[in-house]
Amino acid sequence: LPVDVTGVSREVEVTVRQQPEQNRWMIHLLDYDTKSTSVKGAVMTVHPPAGKTVKRIFHPDTDTEVKFNAADKGVTANLREFEVHDLVVVEWK
Repeated sequence: LPVDVTGVSREVEVTVRQQPEQNRWMIHLLDYDTKSTSVKGAVMTVHPPAGKTVKRIFHPDTDTEVKFNAADKGVTANLREFEVHDLVVVEWK
């Protein structure tokens, strides 16, 4: 998979939408757990397409950059806390 998310319950769904013409993915996280008040501690690992490197990760609603670190065949990033839904955009070059 192009994206792995750890540190969340099984009720958190991760969906990746592709925009290859813009060299990016939009990663949606949706918490289906009705008893949950928030999701925190999520760590995302991104595996960009072959021959590409991650250029930028950000939250489009606030245009806030997400810091990321090199990992095996990609990068990892700690995600912000959210209640029901969050969106992260990953751009590569």
